Amino acid sequence: FQDQIEQSETKDKHILNKIQNMGKLTLIHHPLCPYAARAHLALLYKGIDFEEQIVDVKNKSEEFLKLNPLGKVSVLLLEDGTSIYESLPVLELLDTLPQYAHTPKLYPTDPVEKAQAEMKIARLGGLINSLCSYVSKSAEAGLKDLDKKINTFEELIGEKPYLGGESPNVVDFAVIPW
Repeated sequence: FQDQIEQSETKDKHILNKIQNMGKLTLIHHPLCPYAARAHLALLYKGIDFEEQIVDVKNKSEEFLKLNPLGKVSVLLLEDGTSIYESLPVLELLDTLPQYAHTPKLYPTDPVEKAQAEMKIARLGGLINSLCSYVSKSAEAGLKDLDKKINTFEELIGEKPYLGGESPNVVDFAVIPW
């Protein structure tokens, strides 16, 4: 068992050294994590060239935990080796780095619209969490309030082609993976 741990740590150090010498973004994630999918989808949408590293979320290495002390995915490693973690800060960073100014925007530029988008993410996230909790409840208890939640969800989505409005934005990337 100790040999496996040492091999994993050696592999992680090699990966980290390789990443830091690449000179481009690296997304460290797990493909089944909806939070990590936010960053992955946003990078693809913006057309940003990046490398991917998949993390074994059940066996996180010390090297990974140095990049994100919370031990969560996703982590975005910048060209200089700086790690940014938590999906929404990653999305905001992708929108504000000057080298990606030419890519499609995720956040509205108007401060009020940006705040409204963030509020919508919070409300939709809360609704999604409560809808997911119905899976573990009895059918009767789960269905009792489900109609109300779905109506609220539909109100928040509205009649626009995308969750965030007329074009994809941060609301879409925050909610779609769920």
